[in-house]
Amino acid sequence: MGCGGSKKASDEAKAEAGEKPATLKAPFVGTGDVQAQMVGFAAAVKAEVGADAIEKMETSEDGKTLTAKCTMKSGEHAGFTLVYTTAATATAAAAPASKWTPGSPNPKAVFETTLGTITCEIFLDQMEYTASNFIDLVQKGFYDGLHFHRVIPEFMDQFGCPHSKNPKASRAGTGGPDGNTSFINLKTGTEQTRDGGGKIKDEHTAKISNEPGTLSMANAGPNSGGSQFFMNVVHNDFLDWFSEGESHHPVFGKTADKASLDVMVKISEVDTTDDNPNEPVLMKSVTISGL
Repeated sequence: MGCGGSKKASDEAKAEAGEKPATLKAPFVGTGDVQAQMVGFAAAVKAEVGADAIEKMETSEDGKTLTAKCTMKSGEHAGFTLVYTTAATATAAAAPASKWTPGSPNPKAVFETTLGTITCEIFLDQMEYTASNFIDLVQKGFYDGLHFHRVIPEFMDQFGCPHSKNPKASRAGTGGPDGNTSFINLKTGTEQTRDGGGKIKDEHTAKISNEPGTLSMANAGPNSGGSQFFMNVVHNDFLDWFSEGESHHPVFGKTADKASLDVMVKISEVDTTDDNPNEPVLMKSVTISGL
C-alpha cells in the first residue's frame, strides 16, 4: 500500500513536470549548413537518449536554434519529455575553400552515354565562372539520367535540360537549374548565385572558338545560360561570343581525345524526328576528376 501511494505521487510529479529542458551532454559541433547541422545534432542526441526516444527534430523559424524533443521511456527521466536545444552556427552553407589551385591541371569530366564514353577537359583556368557552374551541377548529380534532346549532324549535340528525363517531353530544351541556387567559384573560392530563373551571366573572357569537340553554353539570349550546353561536332565559329554573329556561346571545355569526338559525332548522326533522337540517347552519368 505504501509503495502504491509512492508510485502515484511520483507519476503525478512527472505529469506536472511535463517537458523538462536538458543540456546535451554528448559533444556536438555544428558545421556546414543548418540541414547538415541538424543531422549532426540528431546523431548526438540519439547517442545520449537512444534513437527510439526522439519525437521531433526542428529548427526555429529564423534557423538559429535546433531543438530535439525526446520522450524518455526508462532511466531516471522516465516519463519526462526532455527538450534538448543548441544554437546553429550558420543559417546558410559556408563557402568552402577552393579545391583547385591555379597552375594545376584542369579537371576532367567523363560523360557515360548509351553510345559511348566522352572525356573532356574543363577549362577552369580560363572560364572559371562557367566551368564552376557546370562542375557544381555534375557533383550534385543534376545531369545523370537525362537525354540528349536535340542533335543535328554536321552541327552539334544539345544536352542538359532537366525535362529531358522523359526523352520525348515537349518541354525538353526549356529547363535549367532551380532559381536562386548557389555554387562555388572553384578558382577563387567565392560563392556565386544563379538568378531567380536559375540563369548565370555570360562569361565573355577567354576567346575560345566553338571548334569540333568543344563544350559550349546553350542560351536563349544574353545572360540566359544555366545547365544546358552543346557539343560541337564541326567548327561553328559563327557561334563564338567574339564573332560578328548574333548568337554568342562561351566555350568551357573540350574533348581530351579523338575517341571522345567520335562518340560526339556518332550521337549527332542518329536518326531523329524534329532533331530529337528516335532512339533516346541516355546520359547514364557525368563525373568530375582532378579536384
